[in-house]
Amino acid sequence: AWLYFLGERDHHPYLVATLGNNRITALQVTGPQPAKGYDFNHVDLGATTDALVQMFGQPSHFEPSEEKDTELWTYGVWPFSFEIRDGHVTSIRIHEP
Repeated sequence: AWLYFLGERDHHPYLVATLGNNRITALQVTGPQPAKGYDFNHVDLGATTDALVQMFGQPSHFEPSEEKDTELWTYGVWPFSFEIRDGHVTSIRIHEP
């Protein structure tokens, strides 16, 4: 995986590009605050769960994330997911189905 800081080095937000077979298989942007130009369908880091549900509806699955006090929301067959902490989006991930 390749890690790119979107602001100050070693600080949020950052972008991770996961590689497989010499191509990008997933992109994930992570941080507590919006990352200009890195929203997904008008949902940005820091967005509320209400804004997320308004855009995509209720997730098909909730589960604990590997991150402490964070929940992972997935949307069935759709190749994207969100991490939620304290009612706000802290990570957006899009992956190859």
